[in-house]
Amino acid sequence: MDQRIEIWNLLHDGDITAIAGENSETLTMMVSIPYLRRRLQPLGDSFVLTLSGLNRLEFHDFDGTASSLQETLDIGSPEIISTESDAMPVSVSTSLGQLILDFESISFAWIPVNSLSTSRLIELLTNIGMSGREGRVNDRLWPLAEVDRSKKSSYRGSA
Repeated sequence: MDQRIEIWNLLHDGDITAIAGENSETLTMMVSIPYLRRRLQPLGDSFVLTLSGLNRLEFHDFDGTASSLQETLDIGSPEIISTESDAMPVSVSTSLGQLILDFESISFAWIPVNSLSTSRLIELLTNIGMSGREGRVNDRLWPLAEVDRSKKSSYRGSA
């Protein structure tokens, strides 16, 4: 089997957490598989996949609606389940729908642990608009009704 296709079955249980280059010829994708990554040095939780010669990238949710992979990542992290493909394009089943890819080559890496001061991290996150409570992803994407904390729970639990 073509290793560019076979690898997607080996990445099962991995969450696609970030991408760059969706509209270019090279797609970089972060796939988080903590139980596998912690067995490799240096310590980390993700693999970096680079798909070169990208000819096709589509994401379809379960009702067939097409969206960009980045739009899907704004909702959640699709978990890689498997592929039944035996030729390009590869169709990868995920927890949020079908990822369809056609590319020339794939390479892998993992990010080494890098030291970063707290002040530098705060500066970086502030510059991308992720400072304070208003920058929390859940608050921005799913603004749910405020919880009335003055009401006591009826749950008593066991004593």
